[in-house]
Amino acid sequence: MNAAAGIVAALQIGVVAAGGAGLWLAADRWIAVSFIAGGVCALAGTAAYALCVTAIVRGDRRHVLRAHVIAQAAKVAVTVTLLIVGLSAHWQFDAASYVAGFAAGVLVYPFALLLVNRKTDRN
Repeated sequence: MNAAAGIVAALQIGVVAAGGAGLWLAADRWIAVSFIAGGVCALAGTAAYALCVTAIVRGDRRHVLRAHVIAQAAKVAVTVTLLIVGLSAHWQFDAASYVAGFAAGVLVYPFALLLVNRKTDRN
């Protein structure tokens, strides 16, 4: 997994774990599980992105843009598919906390990009 995807995944795990633990203590157990499941959808998209980038870019710098576009499409496909499956599943997640967990996981991307840009600016 490349460094940027690793930073995004680490921040997503932290946000989802902290939010899930807070909801576990403050609210119902099922609400916390729904929040964590929604956050895992975004985390799965990050993993799909990292896998696509590492599989496509193998020393050939000419195809970097194409690899990132394909990886972004895979990330969107995985996250949206998991979001829809989770909302329509027979488990009946708490929809509000499921979508809140998904949103929290997705909103990590802009903050992670700030960290990645700061890291690369120093080099």
